Amino acid sequence: MMPRRFLCMLPAISVIALAGCRDDSAGPADTPAATQAATETPAKAAPADAAPADDILAEGPITPDADTDDLFRVKDAERLLDEVMRVYRDAPAFTDLVVQESWLLNREEDLREYTVRAGKGKNIYLKQLEAEFMWIDGEVYGTAAKRPERYLHVPGSGDLLQTCDEKFGGFVSPARLHLVLRYGRSREEIIDAMDLSAPDRSKISSYRRKTNKQGRELEVISLISASGSARYSIDPETKLIVEAEVEWTPETAPEGFVITKHLVFHPEIHDELPEPIAFEPGDRMRVMKIPHLLGRKAGPSTPPATAPSTE
Repeated sequence: MMPRRFLCMLPAISVIALAGCRDDSAGPADTPAATQAATETPAKAAPADAAPADDILAEGPITPDADTDDLFRVKDAERLLDEVMRVYRDAPAFTDLVVQESWLLNREEDLREYTVRAGKGKNIYLKQLEAEFMWIDGEVYGTAAKRPERYLHVPGSGDLLQTCDEKFGGFVSPARLHLVLRYGRSREEIIDAMDLSAPDRSKISSYRRKTNKQGRELEVISLISASGSARYSIDPETKLIVEAEVEWTPETAPEGFVITKHLVFHPEIHDELPEPIAFEPGDRMRVMKIPHLLGRKAGPSTPPATAPSTE
């Protein structure tokens, strides 16, 4: 597991390109360029068929619960989180579109979308910030819209999450949550992913059931840490995550500096993916490091290699 200080980021000023995956092997000189490459990517608007946030939001402020020390509610939340993990892990396939709104110092940042498609076995596809990243039968592939003539291809190690942690510094976006759920990671790793890169470790504070304004009942898991809090709303029938709100304050930040994120999920379980996970390099140049993919270095030229479809 990556250290917390290493995974922490400020979404307004330090967004990492290529589906949230960082490459620390390039050294400090590459970091500003990576940040600039990612932050220059235009944000996309929410899809027309996306559910309005009010359709799923549980009511009430995102604050630590009064019953933080209630052992029974914590145990209920832990049991629910284990159920959620099993649903994502055991599904034949699933898709999700996550729409994220962020606020920094009460100023709304760009609207962002994240797409996830999980197929058979460990195969998975992620897209965010105009970049794609995927695991296909033990191989890792990536593309970046700014450099369409290049593609990333490295041998995988374990699964996509392990490979990115070991080779590129780790995922620090909502994509990490889907990966730890799909790969059946420990409860601790899931909680770490749920706080969306808060600077210190979170813990479960409570479980509750709420009804939103449209009369929809939701199960809510609340997290708390020294720097902030989080709340995840879960469909009680499907055990799929439908909404989340996260607030935290970076270390050494001035008083009143708060990062707020609101995420709306649109998960669907499938017997098989509507669109198979596949990659065709064509005549693009293969590179093996993210800085090379983003064009900050020349990168080695490698003959194209065909990646098979796996669905």
